[in-house]
Amino acid sequence: MALVLCAAIALTSSRALAQSQAQGLSLQQLQGGNLAAAGSNGWDATLGIGLAAVPRYPGAQNDRVRPLPLISVSYDNLVFLSPLGLAIRAIHVHGFFAGPVIGYEGYRHETDDPQLAGLGDIPASLTTGAFAGYAAGPWRVLVTARQAVTHSSNGLEGLAELEYRADLIPHQLTLNVGPEVSFADADYNRAWFGVSLPQSADSGLPTYTPGAGIDAVGVHAGLVAALSAQTLVRVFGDVKRLTGTVAGSPIVHRRTEGVIGVGIAYRFRALP
Repeated sequence: MALVLCAAIALTSSRALAQSQAQGLSLQQLQGGNLAAAGSNGWDATLGIGLAAVPRYPGAQNDRVRPLPLISVSYDNLVFLSPLGLAIRAIHVHGFFAGPVIGYEGYRHETDDPQLAGLGDIPASLTTGAFAGYAAGPWRVLVTARQAVTHSSNGLEGLAELEYRADLIPHQLTLNVGPEVSFADADYNRAWFGVSLPQSADSGLPTYTPGAGIDAVGVHAGLVAALSAQTLVRVFGDVKRLTGTVAGSPIVHRRTEGVIGVGIAYRFRALP
């Protein structure tokens, strides 16, 4: 029953996320962040809404403010739902954990920004992948990789991050911070940063064919303040530098970009 309910919630959340411009794994991780109650059994759900200033697309010159759902749902530390997708911790031994994840990658419209005119649209896609990590005390290492399935030409993207979590004020103020590295295959980078011959003719941009590799390096942080046992306020941010072949794309006008947001969420009582 837990799996069925999580799948239903995931489907609803995925459809909502698909209505917005595509967001990378790092932003999706930020939306889940440190909202979950550590070590809780049974159901634990934290749901809310926030506002964030984000680039119009990766490498865009301008930002925009958009609403973002804040989601963290777990069951017995086995099944997890966040904007990243629906994940199952199939392995958990001596701090090491791993499992599959099903998610959703949003679309990009050429009308999202004048710099995208003539490049056509990138459709949304269901994604499947896996995660693996290791936790020791306040430290955690996590690697996530996802492949587009329903539109496989969108390619594979991944994120590796190191995170430190500290209770600045026990049960009241929690900080998580750490570096991150984004990577992708050639299909992903061609879809999101490349310019084909037809696109060049329509947009006036030079042709460009990026390859696979490390796309960005950065640092993320999140701060959660508990206003009460159920109500949380979260401030989060991410700064990254586009690197590798994607940094040379003619649609990249800003290699260093950031995300900053704030939101409020409500934590539902964990159920046995």
